[in-house]
Amino acid sequence: MLVALVAACDGADEVVGPGGACGGRGGGTCGADQYCDFGNNRCGADDVTGVCRPRPASCPLLLVPERTCGCDQRVHSSPCDANLAGTDWNQGATCPLDPGTFACGYRQCMRMNEFCERTVSDVGSSPDDFTCKGLPQSCGGSPSCACLTAQPCGAMCSGDAGAGLMLTCPGG
Repeated sequence: MLVALVAACDGADEVVGPGGACGGRGGGTCGADQYCDFGNNRCGADDVTGVCRPRPASCPLLLVPERTCGCDQRVHSSPCDANLAGTDWNQGATCPLDPGTFACGYRQCMRMNEFCERTVSDVGSSPDDFTCKGLPQSCGGSPSCACLTAQPCGAMCSGDAGAGLMLTCPGG
């Protein structure tokens, strides 16, 4: 009886409409045609609530998938497809990695074809942005930070061919 009372008090069983607080401590559950949008893309792991947003009606068909880790621990074809499936993006990158990929925030980049560009947010609780970009031809078959020096933020490179390459750019 006490457990039921606690659940009712924290709002976890309450279905809320668009714009309502969801997830985290004290948030409710979004309706079936919505997803919980966590502003920091951390899936409520830090007990921060999200906001219920309508799921998109459809997503554009992409020629090249933008592998996106969702809060449901599944890899989706794009950020839009994650939202369509009823989940937000997972910046913690806790999804299983597809073969030949590495984590790039909520995205998965191809180790031998792409590098991760992380743009650090300089705004309070706003999330960082992550993009998989094609490696320059100068990288050849053995990508390293040396082949990314001409890229914006190329001096802020970390990683190697085995782990994947990440450029971290300051926000602005």
